[in-house]
Amino acid sequence: MTTLEALASRVDVYSIDEAFLDLTGIDRVVSFEPFGRQAIWLKVESPDGYEEEPTPQFDQTLKVRLQQLMHQEKPHLHPNLTLEQLSRKLGAPSREVSRAINQGFGCNFFEFVSRYRIDEAKSRLADAANQANILQTMYDSGFNSKSVFNTAFKKETGFTPSEYRRRALQGDIRP
Repeated sequence: MTTLEALASRVDVYSIDEAFLDLTGIDRVVSFEPFGRQAIWLKVESPDGYEEEPTPQFDQTLKVRLQQLMHQEKPHLHPNLTLEQLSRKLGAPSREVSRAINQGFGCNFFEFVSRYRIDEAKSRLADAANQANILQTMYDSGFNSKSVFNTAFKKETGFTPSEYRRRALQGDIRP
C-alpha cells in the first residue's frame, strides 16, 4: 500500500469548485492540492476513542528570555529577521520559540516582531531631536515595505505615522 493509499483510507476527500467553498464540518485540513479549477481537501478522521493530546504549555522562562533579547539586542531592527534566527540567538528550538510567542503573547511571529518595530517607530517619531523623515524612520525601525509599515502602524496606533509624529510632538499623545 502506498503512502497516499494509506492516507486515503483514513481521510475524507472533498472536491470543491472554486466558486463554492464550504468547509463546514472539516476539523483539520491535512493538505490542499490545487487541480485546475478544483481543489481537493483532506480531512483526518480520528479513530474511535482517540483523544487529542493537550497542547503543550510554553516555557515561561523562554518568554522572559525572549523579552530580554528583544529589549537588549533589538533583533527586530533587522528587516529580514526570521524565527530561525531568533531561535538561534535564544539557543532554543524554533518550535518552542514559536509556542512561547503564540501562547505567551497571543500572536504569531510576524505580529510579535511588528509590535516591537511599531514601538521603535513610535519612539523615534515622538523624539523631537530625531530629524529623520518617516521613510527613514520606517527603515530604522526594521520595516522594509512602506505599505506594510503604514498599515501596521495605523492598525496599532489608530494614526498614520505623520499624524502620530505631529500629535506626539504637540504633546497630545505619549509613545
